[in-house]
Amino acid sequence: MSVLDARTIAQVEKEALNVLEEFQIDSLPVEPTGLAKCKGYRVEYRDLSEENFRGVLSDRKIAIDSTIESSSMKRFIVAHELGHGVLGHGTSGYYNESSEYDVPCSEREAMANLFARALLMPKHYLQKAVEIFKSKDGNSSYSSCEEYLSDIFGVTERRVRDRLEECELGI
Repeated sequence: MSVLDARTIAQVEKEALNVLEEFQIDSLPVEPTGLAKCKGYRVEYRDLSEENFRGVLSDRKIAIDSTIESSSMKRFIVAHELGHGVLGHGTSGYYNESSEYDVPCSEREAMANLFARALLMPKHYLQKAVEIFKSKDGNSSYSSCEEYLSDIFGVTERRVRDRLEECELGI
């Protein structure tokens, strides 16, 4: 799945964990807008549809396309752009593709996507949530573990599946 080598993956995972630890985040869902502000970024929402971007990072400012209706997508894009900032990528733009799931076109984009997933779904919380779901043994109002995790972490089921694969957590 990943175009990233094991060393880069470990580095990006560590950077996401460092942000969570820096601000003592110990509850879910992780709020990326608040973290971005704590890291010194201003987050604003404006119509970026004509520029064909979902999100843009420049000059300590994260701009998110205000035409996006999905709160989970907005959260992911804030975390993605914050990832570019934390990882030292400088100015970036999250390209507006027609599908919700974007295939990274570069190592930097893959790193920012991984950072966003690791920030929003920290591995230790993800492992615990999977254990809790499995312990319910079918006694759940959720139709799948992905749906349950999506609700807990505030991300799409596709992002959950990607994260489960990255963390090698088969369900």
